[in-house]
Amino acid sequence: MARVVDEYELGGGVRVAVLSSGEYRVTVPRPSGRAVSVLRSLPFYLDPSDLVDEGRLSDLVSGLARRLSLSEPDAEWLRAKLSGYGPLYPLMADPKVTDIRVLPGRPVLVRHQEYGDLLVAVNGEPLVLSEAEVRGLALRLASKAGAALNARRPAIGGARLPSGDRLTASLGVVGEPQVVVRKFPRHPWTLHKLVARGMLSARAAALLWLLNEAKVPILIYGPMGSGKTSLAGAVIATARPRASIVIIQDIPEIRVAHPYAHYLYPAPTLEYSRLLSFALRTSSDYLVVGEVRGEEEARAFVQAVKTGHGGVTTMHADSVEGALSRLRNYGLSPADLASVRAFVRTGAFEARVRGLRTLARRVLAVDLLEGWDGSPSLLRVVEYCEEGGSWVERVEDPRVLDLLGLREGVALAKLRLREAWLSLLAERYAEGGLVETAEEWYACLEAFYSEEDRLLGLVDEPDRLTVSLLQLAARLPSQR
Repeated sequence: MARVVDEYELGGGVRVAVLSSGEYRVTVPRPSGRAVSVLRSLPFYLDPSDLVDEGRLSDLVSGLARRLSLSEPDAEWLRAKLSGYGPLYPLMADPKVTDIRVLPGRPVLVRHQEYGDLLVAVNGEPLVLSEAEVRGLALRLASKAGAALNARRPAIGGARLPSGDRLTASLGVVGEPQVVVRKFPRHPWTLHKLVARGMLSARAAALLWLLNEAKVPILIYGPMGSGKTSLAGAVIATARPRASIVIIQDIPEIRVAHPYAHYLYPAPTLEYSRLLSFALRTSSDYLVVGEVRGEEEARAFVQAVKTGHGGVTTMHADSVEGALSRLRNYGLSPADLASVRAFVRTGAFEARVRGLRTLARRVLAVDLLEGWDGSPSLLRVVEYCEEGGSWVERVEDPRVLDLLGLREGVALAKLRLREAWLSLLAERYAEGGLVETAEEWYACLEAFYSEEDRLLGLVDEPDRLTVSLLQLAARLPSQR
């Protein structure tokens, strides 16, 4: 008998239960007869243009529900019917679902940020679509994304839905039809959340925070699905509250919990070089390139950091030497490569969370590039030991502190303060969801920097520092 591992509500009476059997069970209230009647008469209430903007559509349905005295479950059922997402609507509404995969004749598969891959059931029945239903869903979603999907163009990849999520779909002209949705995070990852999930230690997170604050360029590398993008967003979100950030990426995968982040997307007539030229003229403090896939992205990132910008980027590679070799193959010189000073390796291991098999993502290593004399000189300051499930850390090495451009005593105090603060936030987040949203993280960042000078004076008095941090945490907003 499968047991309930986790349970939560999405709103409008929709509930989600994660079962030990690997099932993602959605319970959706049945609509009232009145709601069904309203759906038939909606052409009298809504203009077709209202269906294009998802936010406006939701507001209009809410207003209509108030005027007609409909219950919230009925209003949510109407939103689902009008959304174009069909049976995927509750999956799109769940901020914990990161990927949705639909193939005909088998249960829909989702990837949950906490429990990995799960099979979907709705109201107790597996969610299985026929070939015709998958094909119809692909056509509807392609239309929502403004992409052409037809006999002449039977497949699309990377189309952007109005929600910002990425759509890959095919009509099955060759092979089966399919729909894959890669969702961007509704609540961006931040360092304390990653510490709470065990991706890295509070000390390593504090080091990455300080490196970013000092505008030390950081390249995060590892295999697909190892958390590179999540970590990149979390690191850049530690920029000071008034810092300006430009993020260049193909699709909105990196979402930063910072109000002064500006997003740029390449287009057929707007390549990376022109976006970079624009970004450099904005006098921004940081420039983020979502992923280095070729020479264009590599040169854009290096050009930005060589002109004094802080920055973070990601790359698929299995070692720091492999990452450097790929950059050289993109035509970068040793002088170019020497401008990228920090290399962070991520990895993923099979693990069990509350009895469910999933992936545990970890920071495996942090290396600092000390110089380049024919070959790179690297200093490893963080290394993960899989056997013990812990990290060996040398973050207080004088060479590390020297890279921060601060006096050794000041750098140590800043490092220890951030470690203590992130440890506390991670603990409180694990207990009750403290600092969940982007707005809450920014409020947390502002509160920390407003008190930093006073708190630095307490680093050598652990008891007083703990009390002060607890008082600061007590003033932070929380959704729960």
